[in-house]
Amino acid sequence: MLSFASSPPGLQLAVNGASATTPFTRTVIVGSANSLSAGDETVNGIPYTFSSWSDGGEAAHNLVAPAIPQTYIASFTWPDHPPVAKFSAKPTKGRIPLRVTFKGGGSWDPDGDKLVFSWDLNGDGVYGDSHSIRPKHVYKKHKKFTVRLRVSDRRGGVDTAKTTIRAKG
Repeated sequence: MLSFASSPPGLQLAVNGASATTPFTRTVIVGSANSLSAGDETVNGIPYTFSSWSDGGEAAHNLVAPAIPQTYIASFTWPDHPPVAKFSAKPTKGRIPLRVTFKGGGSWDPDGDKLVFSWDLNGDGVYGDSHSIRPKHVYKKHKKFTVRLRVSDRRGGVDTAKTTIRAKG
């Protein structure tokens, strides 16, 4: 039995001329010659480029079915689409001490990557005041504060968003 997968999963591979969406398995005769092929494809508008097979073969190559079950993985690369930073703040103005709740849940990544949140809550231009998706902050000075959110994905994509908080004495 031969198993086939792709990274990322859900792409098309062909075994002995029959295409299927990964992951899938094929029952073959031990010692038989089998052809594998993987090609570039676009899924939901995202282009995937064939990179390599786990057995080191070319995009299209032959293999002899082994006596024990084996999994062959086709790896693909795809471009990173940067995340989108979006947040809300309530309230955005008021008397000190002003307690503000921020919600970064409107942020998203087109590739579905997990996001890392970093906030500049005190307006000093330095991120890292919080890494929560829903931080809270108390403003104690009469001042306008520029609050920033930076979101990043695992592939280096980054986006920022900002708003102004007006704390009145």
